Amino acid sequence: MIEVLVNYGGKNTNWKRIPQGTYAEDAPELFGLAEYLVKGGWARRIIVTPAIPADEPVSTATSEALDIADAQHTPKTARKRKGGD
Repeated sequence: MIEVLVNYGGKNTNWKRIPQGTYAEDAPELFGLAEYLVKGGWARRIIVTPAIPADEPVSTATSEALDIADAQHTPKTARKRKGGD
């Protein structure tokens, strides 16, 4: 996936415009110019991470490990000094 950052067009696109937006790298609207647009700074690559399917439960072991890690890294409260402000 790439995100086109500017309204691009010119000789490379036969004077047709590529509007700003998100496109698959092989989208016909990009006229095969995805890599060219990224290298030229007119677009940037977007890394899409696949979503976890809803029918797969999150491991309770992972959840418990995160709870333990959170408990170990809880910030301590500030202590007041005796005899002063």
